[in-house]
Amino acid sequence: MLVSFFDNHCSVDERLIAQPEQAQTLLSDIFQLFGQTLVEGFVHMDPHPKNILIGPDGRLRLIDFECCAHSVLDHDFSLGFLLGYFYRFWFNKFISVEHYNACCERYLKHQHPALNREVFQPVYERFRDRDVSRSTRYRILTCPKAQAAFLHELR
Repeated sequence: MLVSFFDNHCSVDERLIAQPEQAQTLLSDIFQLFGQTLVEGFVHMDPHPKNILIGPDGRLRLIDFECCAHSVLDHDFSLGFLLGYFYRFWFNKFISVEHYNACCERYLKHQHPALNREVFQPVYERFRDRDVSRSTRYRILTCPKAQAAFLHELR
């Protein structure tokens, strides 16, 4: 395991507790970070504000990689998970669902214009609106068969 101390960093959680008005501004960078992880070929399965650090230069860094999928089975499914789970887990304390949905839509329109909504939307809504256990997250983000079954149940 690699362990590093990031001097002069704070978590997104700490920043938003101190400055909740920055919620909408931070979302664009957070969404970009999530998109980059998918490009790099992994899914952080615990993407919440305490696991994202803000550096003195404003750059975001993910931490706590104990629960990750080391491949992206379906980009649109994984993106739906990341955006939905992030809101549900903690970000709902800082921004309304309507504003969050609007931020998501702007991001998706500009960064993922070819997004398959039939895959993304039910996954996003499920993770945004209801808790999902860690074991279920692990299963559906690492096993193609489990992911297909989960998506089928959502439709």
